[in-house]
Amino acid sequence: MKIPKNVNVVNDSYRTLSERAIMLRNTLEKLGYNVEWGYYDRHTVTVNGDNFLEYYPIPILTVNGICDIAVDFLQVSIDGKLFAAEFEEKLDFAKLKSHGFECYGVENYLERLYVPGMSFEELVQIVRVCGESEIGVAAAFEGEPLTKEILELMQVFISMGTHTEAHSPIDEGDETEKNALNGIDESTPAFQVADALLNE
Repeated sequence: MKIPKNVNVVNDSYRTLSERAIMLRNTLEKLGYNVEWGYYDRHTVTVNGDNFLEYYPIPILTVNGICDIAVDFLQVSIDGKLFAAEFEEKLDFAKLKSHGFECYGVENYLERLYVPGMSFEELVQIVRVCGESEIGVAAAFEGEPLTKEILELMQVFISMGTHTEAHSPIDEGDETEKNALNGIDESTPAFQVADALLNE
């Protein structure tokens, strides 16, 4: 049996994608993060303002239940969720703005709540009236970013306290419980190593 040329093209492309995902996973695990990963299809990305549905599966890494990192042919994106009631307080608008970030409802994920040029106040007002209990936040790098760049952006999501799975809000006063949920603590070596890497 002869392997068709297009199958070889797909296989070679996926080999590269898989190698990138494995390298990122290994780095995160060396830093002490718990990483679950797998291949998922029907991932939607925004291309030139339009939704692009990827029928093909891509590797997605879930880090400590904090955020998902999607390693794509087009980009690498980080995605996390915030409760709508905490959105105004926790969203780091200034840091995310430089990454062309997106906000969307978790229930109606194809409806973009944020468009470039919108002010933070306008975004907060839209979130207040959208009827969603959770808001998805995503930011991306086009092409193949450096691992350090991915870690820097992931640190923003950690600081915001995003999550990947639906769960009940945690009492704001209980920092120990919040850190236990996220699986990290600022006193752990992994957190300190990550900070050292980012500050090199």
